[in-house]
Amino acid sequence: MKICKIILFFLLLSYTFTAQAHTVIGENKKETIENINIVQDFIYSNYGLVLEKDVIVINEPNIEAYTKRLAQLKIKNAEAVARRSQALTSKANIIIMDQSGLNKKMRLFFLAHELIHLFQFQYLKENAFDDMALLEGFADIIASDISGYKIDIVNYNISYKDLKKYQDFQIALEKYGANKVYAQSRYYAINKNFKKMMENHNV
Repeated sequence: MKICKIILFFLLLSYTFTAQAHTVIGENKKETIENINIVQDFIYSNYGLVLEKDVIVINEPNIEAYTKRLAQLKIKNAEAVARRSQALTSKANIIIMDQSGLNKKMRLFFLAHELIHLFQFQYLKENAFDDMALLEGFADIIASDISGYKIDIVNYNISYKDLKKYQDFQIALEKYGANKVYAQSRYYAINKNFKKMMENHNV
């Protein structure tokens, strides 16, 4: 009986770690669950918003595994996406993250960024991608507040119009690079009202 209990215990610990209905696959399982709770508590305390669906987080150990996972999930241009991103979120409440090179504060920042996107998808629904500058800007600013990870907020004179629509945002990434585009998006979001955006689909 004791042997059976020990085997069951290790089976429960293997591969996935589940708590409060969230599931983590891969590295840093316990920490990831704790970070999900930190983000949810922050968003509820500051904005009164609740994430309705369970989250699946897939932590990959390196960019090769991250790229392979994106390809398996039929992400277009998986290699290019993997090179310019640390994590990715789907509307199915799945977050995939490349854990390589990240310290604890950075892991919380990138997870928080993706979780905020899930709140945006839930509350904004089909309007979520109407304003990419605010979608990404708010996710970065709030994730920085949660994690303490410092981010640049800079006006590079990239026009708001060039960052608003999804296709234009992708073109801007190629033209200016991710660092400038995200810093500019934060610049446009910093004085906007996140809660008003979520409640009324405008700022």
